[in-house]
Amino acid sequence: MAFGAFLAAAMTTFVYFTRFVQEASVPADLSNAAAQVAAQPPVRPKADKITLGQSVGVELEAFGQGELPGGLGALIKAFTQKYGTLHINQSVDGNPLRIGQEQFTNGLGTHSTSKIRLELGGKYKALSGLVGADAEAGGTIVFKIANDKGAVLFTSSLMQRDTSAAKFEVALAGSQYVDLIVEDGGNGIDYEHADWVNLQLN
Repeated sequence: MAFGAFLAAAMTTFVYFTRFVQEASVPADLSNAAAQVAAQPPVRPKADKITLGQSVGVELEAFGQGELPGGLGALIKAFTQKYGTLHINQSVDGNPLRIGQEQFTNGLGTHSTSKIRLELGGKYKALSGLVGADAEAGGTIVFKIANDKGAVLFTSSLMQRDTSAAKFEVALAGSQYVDLIVEDGGNGIDYEHADWVNLQLN
C-alpha cells in the first residue's frame, strides 16, 4: 500500500510539473508574437484606382481615396510625370498630403517633373489653392501654372520639405485649359514629391 501511495503521489507531481512547463511557455510565445507584430512596417492608407476625365475617348486613371471637391478630378484630361503616378487626396507615395507642418485632406500628389492639364472650356474665372513639397521627401521643386496661350500665370519660389505651403490665385479669363506644372529645382528629380492642395475653381 505504501508503494502504491508513493506511486500515486509521484504521478500527481509529474502531471502538475507538466502543466507548469506548458503554462510557463505561453508568455514567451506571446512575447515573440508581440515582437513580430511590432516589427511589421506601418500600414499605409488604402489607395483605390480612380477614373479621371476622358481624353480622346481614353479614361485616365490615378490612385488615392475619395474625390476632389467640385468635381475637379473630372476636369483632368491629361497628366505626365517622371516617377510614380498621380494620386488623389494622397501624396505620390500614397501617404496623407503634408506640406511643412500642415496636413491636408484634399489635393493632388505628384512628382517632378510633371504636368497636369485641367480642361476648363472657358467656364471659369479663377483658380486658387496651395502648393508645396511633400514632407515625406527631401527634393527641391518649383510650381508653375500656364494657360492655353502659353502664358505663365504663377511661379512659386524654390520649395523643399521644410517650406510652408505657398498660396496662389490666378485669373483664368476664359481659358480653355490650364497646366499645373512641377519642375526640378536644379539638382535632379530624386525625391521631388509635390502637392497641389485645396484647389478651387470659381
